[in-house]
Amino acid sequence: MSFDIQNGVLIKYHEEVGVAQVVIPNDVTEIGISSFERCDSLKSVVIPDSVTSIGDRAFFGCRSLVTVTLPDSVTRLGDYVFYGCASLESVVLSYGITHINICAFLWCESLKSVYIPESVVSIEEWAFYGCHKLVDLKIPKSVVRIASYAFHYCRSLQTIDIPEGLTSLGDHAFSGCASIEGVVIPAGVGTIAEFAFSGCCSMRTAVISDGITSIGKDAFRETSLKNIVIPESVTSIGDSAFANIRGVDSLVVPRGLKITNDRPFGWPFYVKKATISGYTFELPFESNLDVMYVKQMLDSRKYNTRKFITLTYRIVVGVFFTDGQAEAEAYIKENFFAVMCCFINANDYGVVKKLFDCGKFVTEENIIKIAEYSIEHTQKGGDVQIQAYILGYRSKHFPQLNPLECI
Repeated sequence: MSFDIQNGVLIKYHEEVGVAQVVIPNDVTEIGISSFERCDSLKSVVIPDSVTSIGDRAFFGCRSLVTVTLPDSVTRLGDYVFYGCASLESVVLSYGITHINICAFLWCESLKSVYIPESVVSIEEWAFYGCHKLVDLKIPKSVVRIASYAFHYCRSLQTIDIPEGLTSLGDHAFSGCASIEGVVIPAGVGTIAEFAFSGCCSMRTAVISDGITSIGKDAFRETSLKNIVIPESVTSIGDSAFANIRGVDSLVVPRGLKITNDRPFGWPFYVKKATISGYTFELPFESNLDVMYVKQMLDSRKYNTRKFITLTYRIVVGVFFTDGQAEAEAYIKENFFAVMCCFINANDYGVVKKLFDCGKFVTEENIIKIAEYSIEHTQKGGDVQIQAYILGYRSKHFPQLNPLECI
């Protein structure tokens, strides 16, 4: 084997055709920059415990390298150190390493498992980018920083345990990790950076701990979250943070949240149940909900708007049923016929009955119009139960009205 070694630094290994395993001499203390770069025949390397540092690009593009075990004497890994080692399947990092540097394992497409010791405090930019087969990963409690794109496009990664002590989570840190099913984000992170979990299309649960103050743009875009709870500590949400999510069962948005953009929840955003500013709305089916429009309407109590009118009716009625708010009552009274037609069209028997049972909204004038509308609606395939209830209510409470008027 032919090496260039100067003062303990392995400057260059001269590749020999057919030689698959290399044993580095015991007098080497440092593996230098690009020393094994693009050694296509290299399948394994034995690193002695005399080595303390492995330089930038040391094993860059060694496409046949399969396994690497680093002795505990190694305390530094350079940038791009195993970049493009397409056959590398497993890595055991030494306890002395504190940082996994930039692009250390970028495009190691066969990497299935990596052992990260408790000595590591940071995982830097692009460290495991594109490690498509990485499944087995445990991030130790010692890690306080996961940088931008650190695990981007690790599409086989199923579970991640983010340590409680983490204080920095970079943009796109886990974006494109299509197999991750859930995550708990600790309070110390403070800010969930933009695109942090974007494209994690299998992610059904995300616990956003109380103490998180901001959620960046597109942070959970194109996930499959079922229940979204924004804690009271969150003061800002970026554009499209929860965009392109369908099938959300429930959403909780705190009263104190202040939003400066129009679409933090994207458009469309489909949800079945929403708690916004303290009001809970059960929607009869998965509905396209403009969350911030609803929040602004609730916080301002300004209901006289024609934007998304069907949604407005449902929200105002929900507010009235929740706490009898005077503004909501006045709005319903003013628009009672239109509101009632909306719920008749939706075949929402429960709301129709509740509104009629309130009594104060039903007058001799509007009961005839509503009864006529319910008959017309039924003839078009609507709910017969609603028609029967309205006609029965009319007969019981307004018997003096001409019964032929609704035939």
